[in-house]
Amino acid sequence: MIERNILPFAAKQMRRGVELSYDAQREIEATFQAARSNLGAAASIFMTGDPRAARALTEQKSEFRRREADAIRAHLAQLRKNDGRQALPSTCCATSSA
Repeated sequence: MIERNILPFAAKQMRRGVELSYDAQREIEATFQAARSNLGAAASIFMTGDPRAARALTEQKSEFRRREADAIRAHLAQLRKNDGRQALPSTCCATSSA
């Protein structure tokens, strides 16, 4: 997800001179942290087989999917607001330096 979707998008926006707002940067950092946390928990569960940790990871993954769905809805709303022009995948607005 991160390597195939987020990183190429971020590189494209940087080439265009688009700068993320502070809130958008925080949102992306939180998403990356959640993905790292999920990966670490999954590795731990794989090694230990702890059923309690597996249930906790399932809850974390549900929360991650909820946040992803919220971001998609916000992105689509932003596209509608901009009459279909490209909008950043964030609930926050970006500023352009170009």
